[in-house]
Amino acid sequence: MDSSTRDRVNNMIRKAIKTYLYRILIHIPVGMVVPIIAKLNDMVALVFGLGFLIYEINEDVNHLKDGAYIDIQGFLIGIAAMSIFLLV
Repeated sequence: MDSSTRDRVNNMIRKAIKTYLYRILIHIPVGMVVPIIAKLNDMVALVFGLGFLIYEINEDVNHLKDGAYIDIQGFLIGIAAMSIFLLV
């Protein structure tokens, strides 16, 4: 593999990693809202969480097909982080 091809591949990998991390990071705050809402009203938190999941799956299956699992991972990380914070 020559130098220019290696550079293009490295740039593509870097861009993919940045995109992946960005998508996770922008969905963490959305997930962090769920435990806060759950302290106020469990049913509203459930509807919010399920609504988000349905939205992401629909977006992935019918529209963008961009790997909604990445957004859902960020959402779940946010739920876990805030839940641990609220329990400690």
